[in-house]
Amino acid sequence: MLNRIVEHYSKRGAIQENLTVRIHDSISKIIEDNRGVAEMIEASHNCIQCRGVRHFGKSMKTSKLTGEFIETDKTRKEFYDFIKT
Repeated sequence: MLNRIVEHYSKRGAIQENLTVRIHDSISKIIEDNRGVAEMIEASHNCIQCRGVRHFGKSMKTSKLTGEFIETDKTRKEFYDFIKT
């Protein structure tokens, strides 16, 4: 299910920050009575590699956290520790 949500939104041209918000909001709507959603996207951008700065193999990360992931330091730290690995 998550893969389909990401695929749906990523096929459209979008700024990564906006893509992060759209995916986050869709997940939040689907999961009823959730206490928060944490999402992180890491993506490499063709425009960075082909135009402008021409940085190959580079990626950018964006995240959106709500609910327990914002309100509780322990939960937020657990999420960020998990995605570091």
